[in-house]
Amino acid sequence: MALVQKDMKRLLSYHAISQVGYMVLGIGTALPVGIIGGLFHMLNNTVYKSCLFMTAGSIEKQTGTTDLRKIGGLFRFMPVTAVCFIISGLSIAGVPPFSGFFSKELIFDAALESNVIFYAGALIGAFMTAVSFLKMGRAAFAGKLRLPDDVPEDKMNINESGYGMLLPMGALAALSVLFGVANTWPLDSFLSPAMGYTESYSGWPHSVVLVIVSLTVLVLAVCDHIYGCRKSGSAINAADHIHDAPGLKSIYAAAEKGWFDPYNWIIHAVDAYSEFCALIERGVSWLYDVGSVRAVKGAGDLLHRIYNGSLSLYIVAAIAGVGCIVIIFLAVLL
Repeated sequence: MALVQKDMKRLLSYHAISQVGYMVLGIGTALPVGIIGGLFHMLNNTVYKSCLFMTAGSIEKQTGTTDLRKIGGLFRFMPVTAVCFIISGLSIAGVPPFSGFFSKELIFDAALESNVIFYAGALIGAFMTAVSFLKMGRAAFAGKLRLPDDVPEDKMNINESGYGMLLPMGALAALSVLFGVANTWPLDSFLSPAMGYTESYSGWPHSVVLVIVSLTVLVLAVCDHIYGCRKSGSAINAADHIHDAPGLKSIYAAAEKGWFDPYNWIIHAVDAYSEFCALIERGVSWLYDVGSVRAVKGAGDLLHRIYNGSLSLYIVAAIAGVGCIVIIFLAVLL
């Protein structure tokens, strides 16, 4: 779903979910390397994802929108924002030597050791992440300047954001680099001691094969982006060939209608439960307001027809009534 978004904030929000998937995958392996990788990825994601959301906020503040269909060519006007986005985007995509690369490699190592299916799923996620951020970065910052037509000119200020936004963005981008090239500090000085591990998981990944596979996936993502750009004629539509692929198109159509959204499932379940409660309430109201009235009226009409003025009938009915009361009273006491 992140892959086909045309709005920066929506795309980043879907990728926030996908990155949590990596954390759960690493910790869920119950292997020390996976647990450390998942925690390290949690730390890295906090850094680079905050930076990415700030770059989107910077663009929205200057242009009035984060809709990628309405903006483009912002690199010349917002170079610091663009550089911060590029660094954070490379980190979330798992490009060395940025921080996301090292945490992902630890998770990949644990996933492969647990089950090759988990490893394959993680690689597909890495491919999709790289394709998404290639699309978003080129659509927002490359090419000719493109600005929204529906935003008043006095609301747009196509210059770099102020220092209040640039400084935190720059600091987070620097941490994305630092946690990569100097990953010994967060891993050996913070995470491993916190978990009680004595083995070091810092430095360059020990498996050259896994690194080569990861880099191959990133190269394939670049090739796919180039193919998509040539086919669609624009970066914003570079992933549409995946959206429209046989089999995937119908799945995307269902997903875009919210069929796979647990929130919608819960809402529909709550609506059904509310309707059930309302049905019970209407039934109880009918019983008291309509049913009981009709029952009493019907009983009265029946008794009126039965009691024809015969004294003996009245005496029998009175005795039978008293007998019923006595029986009920005894039944309650016993």
